[in-house]
Amino acid sequence: MTDMCKEKMDTQKLTDDEHRLLDRLPEPPVESGIKSTNIWIIEWLPTDEKHTGQLLHEWMQERRSGWSKYSECKSSAEVLSSIKDATDLAERTGMIPVLHLESHGDEKGLWGPDGKGNMELLQWYHLNEPFQKLNQATRCNLVIVVAACIGFAGIKALVRGPIAPAIALVGPDAEISPDNLLSGTKEFYRRWMDNEPRLSEIADSASRESGSVYFDWEPYILLA
Repeated sequence: MTDMCKEKMDTQKLTDDEHRLLDRLPEPPVESGIKSTNIWIIEWLPTDEKHTGQLLHEWMQERRSGWSKYSECKSSAEVLSSIKDATDLAERTGMIPVLHLESHGDEKGLWGPDGKGNMELLQWYHLNEPFQKLNQATRCNLVIVVAACIGFAGIKALVRGPIAPAIALVGPDAEISPDNLLSGTKEFYRRWMDNEPRLSEIADSASRESGSVYFDWEPYILLA
């Protein structure tokens, strides 16, 4: 169990008996096996910016045709709709996608166009339940990659039950340029195609390719 995972549990409203029970439980492994069938890319960026999600999808298609599904969204409502589409498909077919989100982001949430020429905020709080439903549909095998500046900030907000929003969340720990982000995510998925991928090694490789920004990751194993 990581220190961050312990800190998150300390913020939960537990009784004294529940705290004593938690202390007696065996600690879960930091890293478990990765199960996935495909990559579900949701891009939510202004039209005048470099569409790194589309470029990533095209790069994947050249190497493993049909592995990634690309969804360009023009509003927060379309982002939520795409996550629901992935959830419905996972429930019907057993699909276990890696959910990859390309947008702007900060500690408050994700930012993108509102379809009317302005930018709007999709708070982490509003993403918690959609993530939980998708994770449940994948039988708690969901990995979420937030390809946005400070995408890792979501780990602090996505800790509400009744189930975990994912088995792990991955994202840059600081501001990152589009070119470095694309280099990092290409390396992330190149390593994802390893025979026995390990998330810690994948994140380390992506970090080296992205320059000075680290692709941090945190397991939700305790909540899961």
